[in-house]
Amino acid sequence: MKYVCIVILACLFASCNPYIVQKAYFVEPPVTATFDSIHQTKVNLTGYYFNHTDLQIMHSFSEHHGVYATGLIGYQGWLSNDEYYGFHDKGVPNLTGGFSGGYIWYSQRPKSYMECLAGYGFQINNARFYEKWISPMSLLGGPYFSQDVHSAFHRFSVQPSIFSNKKNSWGFSLRAELVYCPYYYYDYEVAFYDPEHDDYPVSSDYSDRITFYNKWFSVLTPVFTYQNRSGKTPYGFYIGANFPSLVKKEYNDLSHYQDYTWGYVLKKHPTSANIIFGFQYTLPLNLRKQ
Repeated sequence: MKYVCIVILACLFASCNPYIVQKAYFVEPPVTATFDSIHQTKVNLTGYYFNHTDLQIMHSFSEHHGVYATGLIGYQGWLSNDEYYGFHDKGVPNLTGGFSGGYIWYSQRPKSYMECLAGYGFQINNARFYEKWISPMSLLGGPYFSQDVHSAFHRFSVQPSIFSNKKNSWGFSLRAELVYCPYYYYDYEVAFYDPEHDDYPVSSDYSDRITFYNKWFSVLTPVFTYQNRSGKTPYGFYIGANFPSLVKKEYNDLSHYQDYTWGYVLKKHPTSANIIFGFQYTLPLNLRKQ
């Protein structure tokens, strides 16, 4: 239970951190089946519940083989197109969602459990929010982060994982993805309240818009996971990092902006959350076929 309390406190403090804000490429939670028998079906609710949830269904149909399917719903930015005058009307509903599915190979040993997933997924991200505080002091004077996303991604992924074969276990997953992006639109703004420089030629607000089409890139996501499977309602949490390859490096001349805004400028695209973490809750369903 102490681990859960630690993670909850970390979420409350880190929810304002600019490195974990989900941006154009929405980093999805890892899929970990951790089967313990044949013909077992598991249903997980996984994600950082403050802004997204991933429904994961996994089934083992033989001693070493299984399948999985997931459905993502993101709800960090569902503002209507006319709620912020700084962004152009996209002409489409604001929605973040995705699905994926594929094959699972797994193997149980006395002291360890291993599995490897391979699959395909599709993601669409039409999210919009404005003036989100992204540091503990943002409520006083900024920075305030606003973004408007209109992007889609086809994901081809492989994810090996290893866990200790215990009721309370730690595990490590490494997801490698090859991603095709048919269109990428990302408009964002970082704003500070700085009355001392309002009349100066150097701005305390930064905004930019980046677009590209029909590009491939890769993503590497290492994740550590903790699972407590001792009770009737197994739960856990995960924390990891995200490393996308570079498609486009673009930003404005920073000499026209205050130096304290430079650290919040997104220079590399596709942009995404750098740090990911969330929770995993296994529904207490008796779906084991005898």
